[in-house]
Amino acid sequence: MSGESQDVPAMIARQDVSTAILGPYMAGLAVQLFLDGVYVALFLNYAHELNKHGKRGKWASWVVFISVLACVGLSIEEVFDTGVSQARDSASMYMGTPACNAEPLLAGLTGAVCQSFLMSRTGALIEKSWIRFAFYALVSSLVLLAFAGSVLFSVIGFLIVYGASVPMQIFTAEAVDLLLSLSLSLWLWGSSFADLIISAALAYTLTHRASGIAGFNSTTDSLVKRLVRVSLQTAAYTSIISLVGASLATHYQGVDDYHTEAIGFAFWLPLPALHAISLYTTLATRRNITDALSGSGGTPSHDQRKSGRFTSSKASGMAVKLSTFKVGGNSQRAPGFPNDSQIPLDVKVQREEHVSFDVGLDEEESLEGKMRRM
Repeated sequence: MSGESQDVPAMIARQDVSTAILGPYMAGLAVQLFLDGVYVALFLNYAHELNKHGKRGKWASWVVFISVLACVGLSIEEVFDTGVSQARDSASMYMGTPACNAEPLLAGLTGAVCQSFLMSRTGALIEKSWIRFAFYALVSSLVLLAFAGSVLFSVIGFLIVYGASVPMQIFTAEAVDLLLSLSLSLWLWGSSFADLIISAALAYTLTHRASGIAGFNSTTDSLVKRLVRVSLQTAAYTSIISLVGASLATHYQGVDDYHTEAIGFAFWLPLPALHAISLYTTLATRRNITDALSGSGGTPSHDQRKSGRFTSSKASGMAVKLSTFKVGGNSQRAPGFPNDSQIPLDVKVQREEHVSFDVGLDEEESLEGKMRRM
């Protein structure tokens, strides 16, 4: 290196301000990239089984997968740009690059697709039509509210980056900051409540319907418990993160302080990957149930795996020797046998048990009709 100095005077933020702005953001990006890698690996391992699902399941899976890949690209760009950028004043670090404001839109889209798909599966299990319509109306409103919040958050971010901190000269700069935190609150509150209601409704419906066959055998009881556990796990991934992020965003709403304005980034950035993993967990239930039934007795055939319907048949036999069955009498004895002949018989008693389960909840066929036929 030459002896000439390579440094130039520059405006930089204090260390505490830099940590407060970039800390939550970089932590959120790191967690998101890790979870994206987990989801992509799971999806690629399961992609060959997507043909077993209906059109809605396949479309939802591919839309979410493409959206997650787009988030990965934007996150990598943000990590690189933040690492090499010399714009270290507080305003530049807070605004970031224009591309980073597209990620909230993708995150909201991913959540809306996953929640809509899970809502349709859960609603198909609800027997009473008025409860089903009320469920659809409530959850749809929450999903749309969350998606609108993510869109508003993205739009305001673009306006701030391009210098339009006072859009259309109607709002003050303080009002724009308030709108930014308000949009994040609407997004995360709506998303968390939608996840909780969907999972609670699914768990209750499965438990209620399974009560009619409770105690039938250990296999069916185990499968029902597994389904309830999976339905609750799908909510835990996203609702906890959303609730914490929404609480913090609401608490610091309208606070004009760089120390707290970026705190919500650590919680919304992992949401696309978490929603994608919850969708995978739900779709992979088909394989998990099939594997459980396979382990309980019998191996599913290719056709049974393809249809997602598997019947396990277990037969236990016991040979009983009955040595005193008398055939005929003196006047009706069989030809060729002496009188009062006794013929020992071996009688094998068979007990056959059938366990069947259909997890094709996302097929075009009405699930309500299926449940009535079972």
